[in-house]
Amino acid sequence: MLALGIVLLSGCTPQSFEAQTSRATATEEGTVTAVVDGDTIDVTTEDGTEFRVRIIGIDTPEIDRDGGLSECYANEARTFVDELLYGQSLALVTDPSQGEVDAYDRALRHVLLDDRSVSELTIEAGYGHEYTYEAPYFNQDANRAAEQAAVAAGSDYDPTAERGGRDGADPRGDPGISSGGSRGLAGQQLDDDLHCGIRRQLHPPPEPLPMLLRG
Repeated sequence: MLALGIVLLSGCTPQSFEAQTSRATATEEGTVTAVVDGDTIDVTTEDGTEFRVRIIGIDTPEIDRDGGLSECYANEARTFVDELLYGQSLALVTDPSQGEVDAYDRALRHVLLDDRSVSELTIEAGYGHEYTYEAPYFNQDANRAAEQAAVAAGSDYDPTAERGGRDGADPRGDPGISSGGSRGLAGQQLDDDLHCGIRRQLHPPPEPLPMLLRG
């Protein structure tokens, strides 16, 4: 497995995720077997159980799998999370404020990589935005601070602007479908270049994997 280190964009060292609260009560370990999009992953636990996880606290652009147009930067967001998480061992933490599963039977979990919140890392890198569903969740303040840090970094990139006709939709309302294979959607590029071409020129996405060091 490739070694992976994380460079904090904000320049400060946060407390560990679990040290900050007693609300996140149950933790299990799992390995990422596919990345569906920037906020949804497939995981296999140590006992062989496979399930889909909707990451708490983040919303990323949606990938369309019905022959329509994906939201702008959806593939960039998915690629970032795929490079960050695919094949990695993670901690999956429940949050009583969010329930166990959503309407599509996806497990609702905080996802931790080396004791860092994946939602926070992805937001901080500029590939998604903070998302609260009905009730405040643990680590909400950190995710909001990460979003402010991404804006303060000076990038014009906004993955939530002009979102491909899905405005007003519940971000937890699209279960997604993995295309199969060891890397899910790896290598597949949906035909949204024409749709998003102007926005890509005016607002380039972040540099690829700005916080990763692989050796």
